[in-house]
Amino acid sequence: MIVAFDFDGTLASSFSLINKCIFKVLEEEGIHMDESSLGPYFGPTEEGMINHILNNENRANFEKYLKYYSEYHNVLLNALNPYCIELLEHLKNKGITLVLLTGRSLESTLISLSYFGLNKYFEKIYVGSKDRGVKKENFKKLMKDFSCTNKDIIYIGDSKKDILDCLALDIKILSINFDNNRLIKLKELNKFCYSNFIDLEQELNKLI
Repeated sequence: MIVAFDFDGTLASSFSLINKCIFKVLEEEGIHMDESSLGPYFGPTEEGMINHILNNENRANFEKYLKYYSEYHNVLLNALNPYCIELLEHLKNKGITLVLLTGRSLESTLISLSYFGLNKYFEKIYVGSKDRGVKKENFKKLMKDFSCTNKDIIYIGDSKKDILDCLALDIKILSINFDNNRLIKLKELNKFCYSNFIDLEQELNKLI
């Protein structure tokens, strides 16, 4: 059995950090946006989002983003979501294979994994593409890499898109969201929805 975790909104409430750093890069280019304006750009990695907004493929913009990401990490993302580490420890002790499957960039992922000491938990990391969302493709890579089927995977994610991607591949997903309004909307698509990792773990224990 493989349990795959999303990062943003799942293991960590990281959108404030991501948004802040994107805004800092955009401001240097004279563009001012608010969080509600970013929604249509989510899907690719942070680099892809910045490129799309600026209509510019200049790698230097993403390098600025990573500089800000490191600089503000300790201020805007200094803790994981509650009971996250305990769940990872529990699964690791049971011999469950853990992977990280996220839509963000490899570079920012490695910064956060190092910051929180999470590298020891995940046997493999799958990240996004600057061109588009690639979670479905990454699930297929996962199945090939571990010689497993969709029935051997459980995904832990926080978004509607996570649910739709898993439904398309017939992969079991347990949804978690710490925003009650968003959680209600997720429950319209997936009955396995939770507001905390303690309740999620109870369902997970039935499946592993």
